[in-house]
Amino acid sequence: MKIKSIVSCFSDSLRTNVVTIYLIFMIISSFETLIESVRITPHDKLKAIWNTQHLFVNCNKDSKLRDGVINWYSLSNNESITDNSKAPVYQQHSRDSVKLFLVNPSKRYSGVYECRHTKDKKTISSEKFELKIYNSINIDGNKDSYVGVEGDNYKMTCSAKFDPETDPTTEAQVSWLHNNVPIGENEKQITVRSETKQSVEVKIIRSFLNIKNLNKDQEGIYTCEGQYANSYLTDVKNIDINLRVQFRPRFPENIQKYVWISDDDQQNSPVFVNVTCLVNADPIAQFQWYTGHGLSIENSNIKHKITNAENMSVLGIEYENIDKIKNRFNDPNNNMIRKFQCKANNTIGEARHLFELSVGKLPIQPMLANYSYDNGKLILTVNNTNIEPKIDIYKLEISDKQHIYFNDSFKSQSGDNTYEIDVEIPSGEHTMKISAHNPVGWSTQADPFPPQYLVVSSAIAVYQYMAFVLISSTLALVNAF
Repeated sequence: MKIKSIVSCFSDSLRTNVVTIYLIFMIISSFETLIESVRITPHDKLKAIWNTQHLFVNCNKDSKLRDGVINWYSLSNNESITDNSKAPVYQQHSRDSVKLFLVNPSKRYSGVYECRHTKDKKTISSEKFELKIYNSINIDGNKDSYVGVEGDNYKMTCSAKFDPETDPTTEAQVSWLHNNVPIGENEKQITVRSETKQSVEVKIIRSFLNIKNLNKDQEGIYTCEGQYANSYLTDVKNIDINLRVQFRPRFPENIQKYVWISDDDQQNSPVFVNVTCLVNADPIAQFQWYTGHGLSIENSNIKHKITNAENMSVLGIEYENIDKIKNRFNDPNNNMIRKFQCKANNTIGEARHLFELSVGKLPIQPMLANYSYDNGKLILTVNNTNIEPKIDIYKLEISDKQHIYFNDSFKSQSGDNTYEIDVEIPSGEHTMKISAHNPVGWSTQADPFPPQYLVVSSAIAVYQYMAFVLISSTLALVNAF
């Protein structure tokens, strides 16, 4: 019995020692695992990229521990990532690390990636992350440059493909801009309509921009912009459509009907008259000239020369002298002899304008009947001048340094020939010279008037004078008492 008791005690002691040794071994192994734990950087547990982006993730182990190897694995198939650098997903080893490369990966490479430290095919430690890959926006349409015709309707199309994955935070839309200004829903002549199609593989939004009765103001750059956003990423892609609007020739709104010839030309000298025809047109206009009777100028006996430039034509006419011009123009039975028609045309259409030649006189040299300057306001009264054609603008030269132009828009409310002009004039004495212009030309100065002078006092000088007067008056009063 004693022997059995001793053996039993020894057996229990041995069992206890074995358990203790096993626990110690497990603790040591656990410390070893902790020491050799791998770590990946960047350390985010969830990463999201577009299929057009690159992602690099590094995995490191403790450099003091040489045993075992580290590799990247895709948990979708539990296979090690290839070392082939031509693949969209591959790994690259160095001494104590392995780097994971994802280069423009397609959406099917989404999933969980794990870096494992293994020894004898057993995993010592690991770390993993989840990767979400989204399809970047693919946008297409009638981009680059296009031509529309004024008055026609024009249509632009834009198609944007988005990632099909949706959640409550996902937004996908297509919008339009004109010269970087958003096109609203309440545009009078521009309407936007969209169609949406959703499948497992892609979400497509087709947008149509329609312009009614196209005009020149609608020319410019139209931008179709696709926008996508979810909980992790945002994306914006666009295309530009350069729209050029072509139109038939049109004359300026202020084009003159009359072309004036000076009656002051020398009686026996040849007279040269230029009639300028200027248009705005796209494509560039071609020009033809006709007499008032509708006969091509080329088939007439009128001595002329035509000079053309881009969207401009000048008809130069030569007459023997001013008297013959007046005789022809005063013939009541041949009123059309003084008229010439300009025709401008391009592939879109044409426009015509009838010019009429008239004889007039240059303005008589005007004179300032009265003038003053105070607090930045110049007040001028000009002598009345009756002439045909009427004066359309005056020019005032001050000491040959300042040129001030004014017309009827500067007239005062007094109703006479007085003008009020806001202008800064330096202090001092200034000579003044005034000229007048009408459609025939500027007034001449064959017999100029005596020079007129404008005296402008500085504010300091005025205050000093007023102070002097006040002091002198005060002293006079004191002396009087």
